[in-house]
Amino acid sequence: MTISKEHLPLHNKFTNQLLLLYLQLRKPVVEKMRRDRINSSIEQLRTLLAPEFLNQQPDSKLEKVDILEITVSFLRRQQKQQPVFSTRSTAVSEGFSRCVHKVLHFLSKDEVKTQSQRNC
Repeated sequence: MTISKEHLPLHNKFTNQLLLLYLQLRKPVVEKMRRDRINSSIEQLRTLLAPEFLNQQPDSKLEKVDILEITVSFLRRQQKQQPVFSTRSTAVSEGFSRCVHKVLHFLSKDEVKTQSQRNC
């Protein structure tokens, strides 16, 4: 089906109106999905950090903003303790590197022996 030139402005106007209607209908749905995601994430934080919330506000009902603030506070405290963990992971990494180096050294010696045995 082709649209003649005299019908083109009418077609464009109709298409634009449909597009506008679609966007107007879609916006509340997208906004509800966004709010649901936010609420789900906040609920997950509340579940994950339940002991922390009991320590800080044992008897009060937590609002979303309270959950976010306590989570930020908890993460900041964890971040201050992180250097201990990074030192450990550095030691593990260095130990692993030394181990790999020794294995490569051993295998290269064994490779030389094998090649010299073949030459005999």
